[in-house]
Amino acid sequence: YSPDFGSAVAASARSNLVVVGAQSDNGGTDAAWSGGAQVFTYSHLNGWQQIALLYACDRRQGDAFGNAVALYESSIKLSVVVGAPLEGAADDGVDALFVTPGAAVAGVGTG
Repeated sequence: YSPDFGSAVAASARSNLVVVGAQSDNGGTDAAWSGGAQVFTYSHLNGWQQIALLYACDRRQGDAFGNAVALYESSIKLSVVVGAPLEGAADDGVDALFVTPGAAVAGVGTG
């Protein structure tokens, strides 16, 4: 885990999900501080299990993806928003939205 793992956290008691941001994570690339987020689920049988790693499509150095995270859950979908305040040509920032029906998390784009 990166040193700032947990600097941003969002949780859902409804489905026992937690999204954890780590803006200095490089995801195994040379892009320092590109950032990432991880999604965990909890069950009494298995404890905490990581179910997804979320990274920006371009993974540029210094974007700080994972600086902020949010989680929204309805009966038909799960939405995770991950902020990258230093993304973009002018470091004006973007948010990435990941949406899924059911339990898996899949990236659908940034903007």
